[in-house]
Amino acid sequence: MHRLIRSALSLAAIAALTACSHGNSPQDAGPTVCSTLAECGGNQVCLNSACVNICHATSECQTSATPTNVCEEGVCLAPACGNDAQCGSGQVCLNGKCAQKPVASQVASCDVTPNPGTVRAGSTLQMTALAKDSDGAPLHFSGTAWATSSGSIAADGTLTAPNTSGDITVTATAGTKTCTSTIHVYGAAIGLRVTAINMHTKEPIKGAKVMVCDHTGVCAAAVATADDGTFSTTSFDAASHDVHVFAPGYNYTSFVQTTATDLLVPLQPFIATNSRSGFTSHLCVSKSDDPACPSPQGEFAPLQDQGEAVHMAFFGSAVPNSLLDLSVSTLVGPMHTVHLSLPGTTTAKDLDLPYGLVLGIATNFFGTNDPHVFADGGIRSLWGIGGNINLSKVVGVLTPLLDPNATIDV
Repeated sequence: MHRLIRSALSLAAIAALTACSHGNSPQDAGPTVCSTLAECGGNQVCLNSACVNICHATSECQTSATPTNVCEEGVCLAPACGNDAQCGSGQVCLNGKCAQKPVASQVASCDVTPNPGTVRAGSTLQMTALAKDSDGAPLHFSGTAWATSSGSIAADGTLTAPNTSGDITVTATAGTKTCTSTIHVYGAAIGLRVTAINMHTKEPIKGAKVMVCDHTGVCAAAVATADDGTFSTTSFDAASHDVHVFAPGYNYTSFVQTTATDLLVPLQPFIATNSRSGFTSHLCVSKSDDPACPSPQGEFAPLQDQGEAVHMAFFGSAVPNSLLDLSVSTLVGPMHTVHLSLPGTTTAKDLDLPYGLVLGIATNFFGTNDPHVFADGGIRSLWGIGGNINLSKVVGVLTPLLDPNATIDV
């Protein structure tokens, strides 16, 4: 279980806030830490525990320390970006901000995914390398070189498997560091072949039961997969057949009336909710309202606009497989029951909402401000988005949803 001690959510903007001023000034040394507006200067506001200058034009934000800052909605912000092409020469887009491009000497280690992996003979598989610095943090490093013990691999990491079965080793070199992955190549199928693998680790599942039925529903006895996770037979209905694959500790998968003769079957491990890995966090408005808040002003510190008393955020993790494997459970995770009510009314209802959704009105978060994002094993990215919303606008939306006779599908 990985614990995210503090969410990196910025509610005024996703980009980090940086102070600005006219010309060179003491602000160049960095923003003043604050918890209230009174602790800042006359031309500043307190946002995200930092005094930030009010501005009217971008030129007011650009100093020797912040040469690329821009003026947005009256405050100075570090410019946001969506990809490397939106940054200058020698820069890359990191966490929504343009930053200096990492160099080879910064790479302390690397990982290759998938590892292990599977591919059919003669087919292609996209490999990805992740470079990391001395603290284990990911680096946006673009100088990775690739090599493979058999077959071929392109500069972008596209592996073309050999025409023979067996294990091959793929090597990535980032700077002076190397990392490897073992890829199992499956040869051509003879008759009907079913290959069972773990959806997350890509490792073959030995002993999975495979049952094959003809188009009339007559089924042969279930047969266990071999060490490499495969089951093969020449006795099957070529017109159409049903294939059922199940194994202890996994959810089962069925193919109905298929004509395919080479099935790669990723089985999803069955893991109880209270045992699943993932990320947790604690979101808040201020330490005065919530003693567990890690700073005087929390992620949902009130913004300058009046009436923004509704807090909303949503968190999720990277999906480990192809988008074809996407489902409601992988997108939003398990649900939990939340009792919602509107202030000043008797309107209330129990709703099943995702664990990654945070919803609050003023200082009441209805028990949702400790989001739990479930993530499957492996290297995963955590993402989140949120902000404050005007209460009067939300009341009009929530009132019909909280009607006892209303039904809601999430």
